[in-house]
Amino acid sequence: RQKYGIWLMNIVRNTVINMILTAVNIKQLTYSKLRKWFLKNTCFGIQLEYTRSGQVVTTTWFSQIDYGVEALINRFLQGKPTDWRLPVDILSIRFEGILRDMVGDYGGCVTKVGRDNSISQALLDDLLREPCLLQIFRKEDIEFFEYVFTAKGYNIRNYVAHAFYIPQDYGMIEATLVFLCILRLTMFSPKSKTITANMK
Repeated sequence: RQKYGIWLMNIVRNTVINMILTAVNIKQLTYSKLRKWFLKNTCFGIQLEYTRSGQVVTTTWFSQIDYGVEALINRFLQGKPTDWRLPVDILSIRFEGILRDMVGDYGGCVTKVGRDNSISQALLDDLLREPCLLQIFRKEDIEFFEYVFTAKGYNIRNYVAHAFYIPQDYGMIEATLVFLCILRLTMFSPKSKTITANMK
């Protein structure tokens, strides 16, 4: 894990961030272009059905991350020390929810039963251990997700969800890692014709 972390951080710092900054600065990468790509060329534009208060609501996965993606691009546009809380908080939490929908679509377990027979949502660590994920993503993708979001690496999901981060803990590295994970989710190919997303 330590070797993986050093290798990955070298790539993220020296290549990926510079590539994103350059693309944003020359307007090759803008929020509107990214939004169009997500909606037209990836699973993030697929219509999903959520049940809320007994009624079916139709939306897309992109509608759950749009504000975070826009905030991310705006932060990169500034090209100087800035506040990365918004994109990191939004995208890391939404990553888990979208992954849960994907696991459910492939028949994986998205809930768990407690000792008192109570039913709760499976945690991110549980979702990442679901065997069906290997039908959706490469093993390397899953390892990357674990490195970014769990205690095996940066543990971003835990720190964000439990409000352990203070403003100084948020940075360009964390924002880029979360964004790269969101981009990897676009590899998902639905198994069902209609995805019925997780219940509230």
